Amino acid sequence: MQDSDIEKHPLIAEPVPVPPDMAERAREQGWEEGMLQQALNLHIPKGDIEFWLAAPHITVDIVRSNLKMYGRLFCGPLRVREATWRDSEALVDLYADAPELVGEWELMVERGPNPYAQFRLQENPNMQVVEYKGVLLATSAHAGRNTIIAGERTTTHVMSAWRVRRDFRGLGLSRLLQMSAGPMSAWFGMITYWYERLENASGRGWLDKIRTEVEQRGSRVDDLTATVHMFEPQPVPPAPPDGLVIRPVEPADVPRCVELINATHAGLDLFRPYTVDDLERHLNDPSWGPKPPFWAKVFGWDEYAVVEDGGTGEIVACGGLWDKGRDIREVWTHPESGERRVLEPTALLDWGHAPGREDAMAALVRDFTVRTAELGRTSLLVPLDHAPALLAQLKDLPHTTETRALKCMGFYSPEITCEANITRPYTDLAYW
Repeated sequence: MQDSDIEKHPLIAEPVPVPPDMAERAREQGWEEGMLQQALNLHIPKGDIEFWLAAPHITVDIVRSNLKMYGRLFCGPLRVREATWRDSEALVDLYADAPELVGEWELMVERGPNPYAQFRLQENPNMQVVEYKGVLLATSAHAGRNTIIAGERTTTHVMSAWRVRRDFRGLGLSRLLQMSAGPMSAWFGMITYWYERLENASGRGWLDKIRTEVEQRGSRVDDLTATVHMFEPQPVPPAPPDGLVIRPVEPADVPRCVELINATHAGLDLFRPYTVDDLERHLNDPSWGPKPPFWAKVFGWDEYAVVEDGGTGEIVACGGLWDKGRDIREVWTHPESGERRVLEPTALLDWGHAPGREDAMAALVRDFTVRTAELGRTSLLVPLDHAPALLAQLKDLPHTTETRALKCMGFYSPEITCEANITRPYTDLAYW
């Protein structure tokens, strides 16, 4: 069968029958003549059309805009689809051509050689791409996380890494990404949140537009921030304090590490208590058994360490060092002066310590600053918003900070309401 034969097939060529009751409701809602037929001919799910007809905030203008968008997707060379392993090279190229304007600086977040590295650390990740004749023009990343907010178990949807190529902005491509249907494994979640750079002029406009469009369906939480401390690499290995021993993790240590992680972050919003399976999945990177030769390592057993109390032999702190800079670099360029700086950090993951043993956790952080130097990275990222005693133990280490806004939206419908009651957010650097 040739393409021309497919076009002539009745399933494709003939108009889709219009249900009379649906046609009557479309007229009552003020839909223009032919609008419903166009929606059906585009094979938009009837459930979507029913929602447009029933939802009071879906105006005729919104329907018209939606049909225009769907027409672009279904009737031409433009496609929105899930990213696959074949897209690795194309995604690296896309991110290297999609700068953000942050204050007076142009920021390029390069992702490669493995553009999927960060998302493999996340829960239920998915990436969508906009493709035109084999060239990727835009992308977005999503994750679905089971977590706890205000003591209530809920599921959140995390948005990140939205990018549109430099020369293709203003064409509605981010709108196409917003409207596209992603797999349920990544798009479910009654609370949506994302981290936003405070002076990001590129992203603020369209993100605010999204929030305005859905505001009547959900609550908004503003004025939340998250701060990460960026410790400078240290070339000289520090001697652990007397009575502390830092060593690589062993499988038998995992249950104790889970206890420490949970004790350290208990009660924070967006934190879900770890299980042994959760931590092992990270350390297995994330699959069991041997890895094939083409496997690109992200984070695993070799990057995780524990701190023992030499007197009792008890593990009193633990954490992992993710070599984030291997696959993610921030390239900052000042257009006027030409100044350029590159940030290639490491990051502290899955960390915790026994009550009152900030000294042990500080010893591990110091050890990681030395490993950061050995890797040739520019800083070690540590989230210390809710760890003032640990920060006090590290105050002598040279560091800077970065603060981002944490933007959140809840969900509302006549059947269910989910408020984004986040007050003390936990920062997982796999999502930063």
